[in-house]
Amino acid sequence: MSDLANIFGKIMELVKTNYLTLLALFIVYLLLWLLGKFGLAAIQEKLSLVLLQRFAGQRIPSEAKMKNMCQAIPLAWKEVMQATLLPIFSVPGSFRIFIKNKKSLERYFTPARLVSILQRIAEDSVKKR
Repeated sequence: MSDLANIFGKIMELVKTNYLTLLALFIVYLLLWLLGKFGLAAIQEKLSLVLLQRFAGQRIPSEAKMKNMCQAIPLAWKEVMQATLLPIFSVPGSFRIFIKNKKSLERYFTPARLVSILQRIAEDSVKKR
């Protein structure tokens, strides 16, 4: 038990001596996370336009069909990535920050998410009528 108390004491001492540095790192991370939220919003908006162009006039595909379609003809991820100059994005429900690249976008925008984006677009167009 005393070893644990020594370790905890050393950690507390480290925090006390470096609290301004730790606070600055926390604030920088928080700002990057918030900027990442704006980056994701821009990416989702551009992805909605890309999906709308690709599936205009068609029925909304199922998740399995969407997966097959994306494998056969990949989405224009470079075009989607150009929606924002920010090199990062952060997703809802998480404090993680992701580097904006094709792999991370494909990992986040699963076929199920792509189908839900198409459904949201369809619902919005019905509401406008």
